[in-house]
Amino acid sequence: MDDKLVRAKVHTAVQQHCHASGVQPNPFLAQRVLAAAQEKGDKAVTKKFSIGFILVIILLLITLTAVAVELLSGRQVVEQVAVPIAQKNDQKNYSHEELTQLLAALNENGITLDEGSILMQAFQAGKGYWERDVIQAICISAFGGPENAWSIEQKHWYGEMLLAIGAWNQNLWLLPGEGDMTVEEARAHGVRALKNAFQTDLPLDSNEYWLIQEVYELVWDEETDAFPAEKAQWCFWYTNRSTDRMEYSVTLSRDGQIIDIWRNSSAPQAENHSSSTIVPLYEKEAVAIEMYGSVMHYWPNEVKIKVYGTPYTIPSQAAYAQALAIAEKSIADSFGPEALTQLGDYKIGLMHQAIKDEEKGVTQLHWDFMFTTDTQFLSDGYRVQFRQTINEQSGEILTYELCVETANIGNG
Repeated sequence: MDDKLVRAKVHTAVQQHCHASGVQPNPFLAQRVLAAAQEKGDKAVTKKFSIGFILVIILLLITLTAVAVELLSGRQVVEQVAVPIAQKNDQKNYSHEELTQLLAALNENGITLDEGSILMQAFQAGKGYWERDVIQAICISAFGGPENAWSIEQKHWYGEMLLAIGAWNQNLWLLPGEGDMTVEEARAHGVRALKNAFQTDLPLDSNEYWLIQEVYELVWDEETDAFPAEKAQWCFWYTNRSTDRMEYSVTLSRDGQIIDIWRNSSAPQAENHSSSTIVPLYEKEAVAIEMYGSVMHYWPNEVKIKVYGTPYTIPSQAAYAQALAIAEKSIADSFGPEALTQLGDYKIGLMHQAIKDEEKGVTQLHWDFMFTTDTQFLSDGYRVQFRQTINEQSGEILTYELCVETANIGNG
């Protein structure tokens, strides 16, 4: 067959297969295959190659390319695999069988989760795990960082996934809409406010010295007992990478009014930043997890403060005793007076934060108690969360948002 005719047929076959399969055609693929078949010294063998043989090679190369193109991203695995599985079951956790199916889909698409995480430890122990936490772990892998470091767009998409599986009733993380400032405009407005308040120059984007975390969110209104759209707010936090401490924050209303502006006066102000001194947060977390386990409630208070900084604090003995009594009573009211006794030799864990509002003269205490005999997987026991508002002048203490639930983290 005439050489030009062979080349024309090969080129046509490549084009037809690419268009039929949706793969972008490569105009040089046919030439490379033919050239490879006509190397010096191989002319005698080349003449024996049939057009069919060459086409087989080409189609094989195209098929391999198509397979690579069709790999799913982490977001796509969540949308196409994780969410549909969660929507089909009646519980809030994936069973071990469902988790096996989901992890297989991740592996098939080249996505791996942290082998040392409590999620993977539960899986290796033949257990399942909370749907929300599994989806969060996939997103951490996909977005390259913890939830608080995601972009506003990524947070909003994640909120939509939580809506889809029934973990949320409303997406609290917004995208700017018509009439709103853009993310860039809101951030620039916040930077100007911080400069006016503290005479500091901060960047508009994260760089090697500063990590900017941001959210556009709905805010709870205690008077209406709802999340009214008009109370949406922008929040920007500036963490000094050289000290890994949050040093500035600013909160803006939907229309750009300053709601709150803050500087961490207790944080060392490093004038000369050095990337060599940076210890990423995830490394600090990894060390703490290795020493004290994956459940943060059971870390020493000093470790929580060292890893995360304020507003984690060590409560006074009197405040702790009062809060513990509230937690124990709430368990008895919800699960029966003998609930804790029947639990057996349980251990009490706590996460505690204190936030002062100097302008209003109040302090908010956030309490999160855990009662369980299994501090690794929380396979039994109870969790109690609530906050208290203390009036600094009168000493009056009000308790809000009491949440009591079983401690089981979803191990099926």
